[in-house]
Amino acid sequence: MRELRFPGKGWATAFMILSALGFSAMQLCSSLCADIPAMEQVFFRNVMAVALYALVWKKGVRPLGTLREQPYLIGWSLCGCLNVVFLFIAAKGGDQGSLTIIGRTSGFLVVVLAAVFLKERVTATQYAAVILAIAGGAMTASPSGTLGSQPLVLTMAVLSSLFNALASLFLGLMKNRVHALTVAMHFSVLSIALSAPFLAGDFVLPDAGEWLAIAGIGLFGGLGQLTQMWAYERAPVGEVNIYGYSGILFSLALGLAFLGERPALPALAGGALVLAAGIWSYIAVGKDNPPPAGVKGGMKIDREA
Repeated sequence: MRELRFPGKGWATAFMILSALGFSAMQLCSSLCADIPAMEQVFFRNVMAVALYALVWKKGVRPLGTLREQPYLIGWSLCGCLNVVFLFIAAKGGDQGSLTIIGRTSGFLVVVLAAVFLKERVTATQYAAVILAIAGGAMTASPSGTLGSQPLVLTMAVLSSLFNALASLFLGLMKNRVHALTVAMHFSVLSIALSAPFLAGDFVLPDAGEWLAIAGIGLFGGLGQLTQMWAYERAPVGEVNIYGYSGILFSLALGLAFLGERPALPALAGGALVLAAGIWSYIAVGKDNPPPAGVKGGMKIDREA
């Protein structure tokens, strides 16, 4: 292995913000073609993503990884696919801001899962931030919140967040072992394979506007994945992940601009709590676990993966 070095962390921050914007735009596009079955959306999203990855592919990188890497890659791809499926189902009825607020709680679930399964050290402050974030999500899901009267949408959003956390756990197990492009491609190929059979019995021919929205799902979803990968290559994950919370603001703005959505006050308060928990956890981790001297870069990339 050798470490790739990139100039400055400013690019990492910019890429992480662009990633949050891309995933928020993907979620909006899913809502704009709500009459298209979720599995059909997943299929076209990943077909376009594969084409996008092919444009930036690097020579020598194995698209699907090695045999010994498959348990981790399959776990990551399967959980990631279920995350997207449940998100697209939820997007058919939920408002953009509330769905993203619930989705961002996955980052705090990862803290708990990493402590249990990866035996990572978690500080008391991080556990307090987890409780604060869960409280924020509960406010969004409460009867007075935006999703409180939509139990199916809420269930799908929570399941999406849960599988997103599980996918992140597998991603952590592959850190420094599998090339980032392999990780992205494996996810899209498995998602295509799992969603394709559903098209035979539940295919809806999109109209012109829906085709445009489906193209947006693939384009913005693929760009969101790529820019997230580039951010993680350029700086430690813990340092740039905080900027992913900008997705809450992006989703609120996009929902208002394109769908006329105005989330309830409890949902906005819940979003503020989740955002505050993320900032608090970020500051606490930086103080309790300062980076080793001389460490400047981010994720190591296995050039032979």
